[in-house]
Amino acid sequence: MRFLKRSSVVIASALLALSSLSACSSNNAQKEKVLYVLNTSTFTMPGELLSKFEEETGYRVNLQPVGEDSSIVNTLKLAQEYPQFDVVFGLNSVDAYTAINDGSLLPYTSNVYPESGSDYVISDQVTAIDVGDACVNVDDQWFEKNNVTRPQNFADLAKPEYAKLFVTLDPTKSSTGISFFAATMGIDSEENGFDFWKSMLQGGTKVSSEWTDAYYTDYTAGNEKGEGKYPLVASFDTSPAYHQGATSIIEDSCIEYAEYAAVVKGTQSEELAGKFIDLLLSQDMQKTFPTEMYMFPVDSSVELPQEYTNYAKRSETKINFDAGAFESSRQRLLERWRDLYEQYAS
Repeated sequence: MRFLKRSSVVIASALLALSSLSACSSNNAQKEKVLYVLNTSTFTMPGELLSKFEEETGYRVNLQPVGEDSSIVNTLKLAQEYPQFDVVFGLNSVDAYTAINDGSLLPYTSNVYPESGSDYVISDQVTAIDVGDACVNVDDQWFEKNNVTRPQNFADLAKPEYAKLFVTLDPTKSSTGISFFAATMGIDSEENGFDFWKSMLQGGTKVSSEWTDAYYTDYTAGNEKGEGKYPLVASFDTSPAYHQGATSIIEDSCIEYAEYAAVVKGTQSEELAGKFIDLLLSQDMQKTFPTEMYMFPVDSSVELPQEYTNYAKRSETKINFDAGAFESSRQRLLERWRDLYEQYAS
């Protein structure tokens, strides 16, 4: 998840990728050594850390940003026949299983992986880098100002008075969206999950394609121009830290969300790719995640900013979710969701 620094990060990443590709062409005769990193468009790394890594390894790091996190899986799959990347960062808790099952990754176990990340170990092919929970966020100031009682639990979103106030994400296009969708499937049964969606869509819930649009345009607390119309949004448990207490989460709507890195199958720089993952796990890099990416570092020994201590509340009633089991039914469930959405969406 990213906040206001997102636009500058996207531009910087894109410019870096373009300049890197240009440099690669001009220096082709010199056979420049390059490490290609497939990453989310919002990934950022301090320049001094990147420069130090390049100096120590003799390789230039070429960041290759893509859009929403879920498109990383598709990019990896398309690149299997003609490998283009050495390492990937940004696989979420669900997509990590997809990449593993697609045969896109190689095993790697970091010697610097923190003990605090043991709960996020799902395979020797992916390494958790930052963590958090995807949760429904509430603009408490809007509800107070409009003298409306805020929803008390996840089930309230299916009620007409709250469904029309909620904006979520398309699970076929967004990593946040697939997390929220998985949460609805994990409440009780598949049938009840789709009944829940039917009630929300009939009640006026908006489905946006990207988190940035939902949060900065539609969400009342995120739209700085005051033009947002939805005081409920699918986001993360760290979002209230950004608003310093003006917003909160619906605790029983939360579902585990982690971002993973991995060595890509087909790389000619397997050892170096592992070293890049170690860099992501370093204390210097881990301490940037709360402020630059608005996620918790997987290393719990890293000191958190005061706004996290005050406002980023971890849910104690999150939805019990088996991402591996969900992945096995993912395609079928999403096809069913798409049919429902086309039927009831206005």
